[in-house]
Amino acid sequence: HDRAEEARRIWVLMDGLGYREPAVGADLRAQFNTAIEHNATMLEDPHYYATRSSPGPDRLREILIECAFWSKHLYRSAFNNIGVAALLSMVLVIVGAVCTSAFSNLGTAVFVARVAVTFFLTLMYADIFTQAFEWRSAADKIEGIDKDLQHLSSTTHDDVLPLFTEYSVATAHATPIPTYIYRSKRGKLNE
Repeated sequence: HDRAEEARRIWVLMDGLGYREPAVGADLRAQFNTAIEHNATMLEDPHYYATRSSPGPDRLREILIECAFWSKHLYRSAFNNIGVAALLSMVLVIVGAVCTSAFSNLGTAVFVARVAVTFFLTLMYADIFTQAFEWRSAADKIEGIDKDLQHLSSTTHDDVLPLFTEYSVATAHATPIPTYIYRSKRGKLNE
């Protein structure tokens, strides 16, 4: 995932600013096997982004606005869907464990086993909550970046590249969006 994200960031700069592939891009490409590189070539779309601006800071800004739009909505959706589902299921597990322990006389061994299961499930839920809050944090950061991009008074390299860097950091710290969330939101976000 990390290499794919790095390749995506390099591609955004190349496409947005009209740069040729830098040496770091060639080094990164060399790390992918030929099947991945072939599939990537087959998926290339010169009109992937909505902007029709010529390469330069304006095009990069427009690409970042589009990326920010998608990212903030997908991260929020992931937080809402998975965070809420995890919270509800965790509450049900804990309530179920407490209720069945309180109303049964199955002995200490069964009680300890139920406590252990509840403990390990809580650890699993803690990981899910961490992912969910990473998505929420990324959505909040990207919302701010989007506002900054929308309100730029000028569009120069010095204006856009720091916002590109902020966006890259925000997305790098978050767990990838589950594919089913992307697919479920794609139609609505494309409207």
